[in-house]
Amino acid sequence: MNIDRQRGERAAVILYNGFRNEGVHGQTNMTEDILPDGVGAGSLEHIVYITLTMAVNYQRDIRSLWAAARRTFGDEATRYLFCPAEIQKVPANRVAADLQKYGLAKYADKDAYIWRTVSLSLFKNYDGDPVNLFKQCNWYANVILDKVRNARHYYKNREYPDFPYLRGDNIGPYWLKVLRDRAGLSFVNMDRVLLPVGMHVARSTLSLGVVRGRYAGDAKPLFDLIRKAWSQSVQGQIADGGRKMIALDLGEPLWHLSRHGCASRDEQGACARDYCLAQELCVPGSINISSRGRVYVNT
Repeated sequence: MNIDRQRGERAAVILYNGFRNEGVHGQTNMTEDILPDGVGAGSLEHIVYITLTMAVNYQRDIRSLWAAARRTFGDEATRYLFCPAEIQKVPANRVAADLQKYGLAKYADKDAYIWRTVSLSLFKNYDGDPVNLFKQCNWYANVILDKVRNARHYYKNREYPDFPYLRGDNIGPYWLKVLRDRAGLSFVNMDRVLLPVGMHVARSTLSLGVVRGRYAGDAKPLFDLIRKAWSQSVQGQIADGGRKMIALDLGEPLWHLSRHGCASRDEQGACARDYCLAQELCVPGSINISSRGRVYVNT
């Protein structure tokens, strides 16, 4: 597999500008853009709401996840779930039950454990405010992610992560991206944060020919190559406000490109869409990415 940087640079411009104007297959935003009623953008409530919801953002339909989060926040009986200081007063079984009320927890016990652990870590170490964590790291995005990945606590002589799942290679970077774009937080060195790559981002990248060739095997090496490709492709590109474009800027348009377009490719690589803003870059060939982490590519 090879990186086509010239193609990647062209794709970056098309997708970035298209997402902010006509949209990618009509999509111009993500479901996390919609705030719960009464929550101000950038408020402590908003920052905690994003942080805790992102912590259970795995193996989920993203639209149903954020819809469930809004409904849970909108109910006065379950709103306490978004306040770390209140979580520590509530029994674990009640947290689990309330997370399931509107479907915010997909996996009852596992998601309740994640939610309580992240909440209690924030409460005990940062007074319930993620901004205190960011300040300790001088707002350096890469330092924040390293701290979240490595933070541990002990319980009955066993070591456990303070931020399960939020510390992941995909969820962590996307968490900071959402906080930047939706809550207006300003992080340093966001260009050093790698693009989260899952099935949709991989499929659209391969369909565009930004990474191209023949491959059959585990997804991880290919996903790592895709991250490298977009890190190279955005170098020297300018985003809104005159700032430097970063690979994270392309996560949403790539996701929409696949979900609403590339996912409908047939085995020969023909797209079922009549129009796509990136159709000039689409390559023929087979792309198969399984939910079990296996990939077959022949482009």
